Amino acid sequence: MRLSFNLKLGIAISVLTVGLTSVSVLYVYRNTHHLLLTQINQRLKDMAQMGTFLIDEEMREDILTLKADIDRLSDATHAELAALSPGNSLNSLSAENIERFHQTPEFQRLSQSLRAINRASRNEVEPLKDYYPQEFLAYPSSVLPYLAITTPLSPERDVIKFIASFAPDPEGNDWPGNPIGNLYRPTSPIFAQAFEGESQVAESFYTDAFYTSTTAAVPIKAASGETIAVLGLDLLVTSEFNDLVRLRNICIGIVAMSLMLSILLASIVARWLGKPIQVLTDAAWRVRNRVYTSTVELNTGDELEVLADVFNSMVKDIHHYSTALETQNQQLADYSQNLETQVKQRTTELRTANARLHLLATSDGLTHLANRYHFDSGMDRAWQLAHQTQSPLTLILLDIDYFKRYNDCYGHQAGDDCLRLVAQSIKSAVPSDAGVVARYGGEEFAILLNSDRSHKGQEIACAIQQAIAQANIQHNTSPVSSLLTVSQGIGSVVPNNENTPSTLIEMADRALYRAKAEGRNQIVSADNVVWSNPC
Repeated sequence: MRLSFNLKLGIAISVLTVGLTSVSVLYVYRNTHHLLLTQINQRLKDMAQMGTFLIDEEMREDILTLKADIDRLSDATHAELAALSPGNSLNSLSAENIERFHQTPEFQRLSQSLRAINRASRNEVEPLKDYYPQEFLAYPSSVLPYLAITTPLSPERDVIKFIASFAPDPEGNDWPGNPIGNLYRPTSPIFAQAFEGESQVAESFYTDAFYTSTTAAVPIKAASGETIAVLGLDLLVTSEFNDLVRLRNICIGIVAMSLMLSILLASIVARWLGKPIQVLTDAAWRVRNRVYTSTVELNTGDELEVLADVFNSMVKDIHHYSTALETQNQQLADYSQNLETQVKQRTTELRTANARLHLLATSDGLTHLANRYHFDSGMDRAWQLAHQTQSPLTLILLDIDYFKRYNDCYGHQAGDDCLRLVAQSIKSAVPSDAGVVARYGGEEFAILLNSDRSHKGQEIACAIQQAIAQANIQHNTSPVSSLLTVSQGIGSVVPNNENTPSTLIEMADRALYRAKAEGRNQIVSADNVVWSNPC
């Protein structure tokens, strides 16, 4: 999907504004959250460390005694412990044993110490007492102390056991109590780390079904330095947590407000910048469609107006170049058309000239029959074809009787006319597809018949003789006749590897020689058959 510039600009402004606002608000919120948590945890850690000094040597002996007794009487199993999910607890002692342990002096001393820590964390200052009753729900904003020990069922210390609490008994419907021997799987690793001997505080707030708090865990050590228990303090931070929630909601509201303002600002800026840019875009599309008369009128007084002026100048130049190019293209088209016409004309002339050259090269200039060169080429082609098909070739050699006397009597011009008449007579007597009719030399003519006409050599020779006789060419100086006569020799052969075209020519020439020797005006074949005129 193609997005307009206005939309892209609006999105960019909105993203940038909301992004910067979100980063700033997130920075403030995270720093406030971290600072508040750090101050609370440091206060809680200091309070827990001071609280360990209320656990004297006698109480530490009480811890060891109670630990040994409740571990021995524990009813919990490994399977029950494995099924215990984080944040939940499990009683490891029976109700009778819990009640009995709660009445022991050791447990009472530990509980009173924890209640003293609870009283010390309250805003109201109380006088020192020998006995503090359990008051949990009446003072929900105070520190909630308890003592935890390890259990043999969890050597990894991911499950702890409560040995004493400031509020071990149930109180109303909101507090189920935290009795001795109660097993608990913490959501934070600070207890397992505290058993290693170092004080720990939670890194975040924790919310369960009872309250939202943060926790500190401080080890209680024996004289030998061994950690025998962990003093845990839960500080109720419901009000602080609610303040953070309100701060988070305010931050979200600021981000939402910045989003709405950014959308409004983006709309204004996009309209302010988008309109002239849209004008430029429309003009650019018109130029793309080859409308070079398009101009842009902007009076913004800024860089966009300069851009519009440059655009108009460019379009003007493009229009000028386009017009010049169109003129040149038309000139080129006309020149190309003229050139094509000239090329066609020159090609026709060249073909005509080539035809004339071919005619001059292959025909006799006087008689317009094939010349000796054309005859020799035709002989070679016909010989190869007849050799391949083993067909006979027939050659007729013709000589005008007493032609020298004709020239001497009538002149050379009349002799040339005579040669032309004889050539026409021969050509009329020989079928056009019968073979090659050529002027062989001087007053000699040659007729090479194709293989399919070789058997008609005598017939064609007779036709030639009759045609010449019908021409009635006067020859008063001839001893043979008062009309012009010719002598003809016929040779025929089947080409093979032992003969050549010269063989056929020699055969026809010998036959012609005999025709002359025996009185002229006759036809003689190579096999000594003689046909006198008329045939």
